[in-house]
Amino acid sequence: MHEYIESISKKTKTEITFSGEDSVLKKLSSSGMANPNVINSGKYYDAKIITGKLNADNKFPVVMNINMKNDAKSILPNMTFKVLGSATTETLPVMDSVVVGNISVVEKKSVLLMINKLFEQIELPNVKMVIGQVYVKTNPINLQTPKVEMNMIATTKYTLISVTDSTANFDISVSYSMNTDAIKNQKISFNGFGEGSGKMVYQRKYNYPVKNELAIKLDLSSEENNNPLKIHILLETSSIQNIHIHKL
Repeated sequence: MHEYIESISKKTKTEITFSGEDSVLKKLSSSGMANPNVINSGKYYDAKIITGKLNADNKFPVVMNINMKNDAKSILPNMTFKVLGSATTETLPVMDSVVVGNISVVEKKSVLLMINKLFEQIELPNVKMVIGQVYVKTNPINLQTPKVEMNMIATTKYTLISVTDSTANFDISVSYSMNTDAIKNQKISFNGFGEGSGKMVYQRKYNYPVKNELAIKLDLSSEENNNPLKIHILLETSSIQNIHIHKL
């Protein structure tokens, strides 16, 4: 049994600029919408993760107690809740239920999706690497800004830069491109790109990252020529994740 004490802080700056026909821009202005519209937000998570005993199926239970705070408008309110799931000695946890917290079914689904996505992003292959070697991982991501949802593909490169008896240290670089399959199903489609960089410290004993830092920038624009309103979005985020692991 182990206890993981985890803290995550994430800051986001979103700048949305509207252009197009004067009549449409006047309607936006009369509704109180600033142009450009700049939104600064922050999210903070404190989590205690406790793993249970291994059973005959090579699985062990995982319990997460999470405090989540937002300093601006968000899909999810400030809340404290408990999430249950399971893992194996070969895989990271999959969380499947929210059992504490006065939140709606939709909010519960959002919580589970967010947590499982976090685990997917930190999962690395169980292979030996040498200094200078690069591991590349590709995964879909979903970005939500006010009234706009975008689906992108993130390609992340982990470069092993040094190793100690207890840790492996990686440089991270990431590039973003639009998910063309998802664009086809959107009423407003976007074109754009993004990039980011950061660092990760990986605990060799527990096969788990104990520090993750990442900063990204995205540049996105709506692409319909016949649309009377065009949208340009600049998105900047920075996140810091720290984890302390204890054996119970």
